[in-house]
Amino acid sequence: MSWSSLISFGNLLLGFVVATSFFFRNWWQRILIFSIAGFFVKFYPGFDMTLLFFILSAAFGSWLGDFLRKKISFGFVIAILASEVVFNILISI
Repeated sequence: MSWSSLISFGNLLLGFVVATSFFFRNWWQRILIFSIAGFFVKFYPGFDMTLLFFILSAAFGSWLGDFLRKKISFGFVIAILASEVVFNILISI
C-alpha cells in the first residue's frame, strides 16, 4: 500500500471514527473504537508510530468536539477537520 492511499484511507476512517465517537459519552468506549479503527489503518503486525498518531488525533478530535458542542452547533465539523489536519501533520513529520 502506498503512502498516498494510506493517508487517504486513514483520513476517511479518521473522519468516520471521530463522527462515530460523538454517539458515545464514555471515554473507554471511545478509546476502544479508536484502537479498533487504528488497526484497520495498519495491516501488518507490530507497532508503528502511524497507529499512535491516528489514535491521538482521533482522541483530539473527539475531545475538541465535546468542547465545541456547548459553544457552536456545528462544532463536530470543526473537530473532524481539525483531527484530519493534526493527523496529516503528524504523519508528515
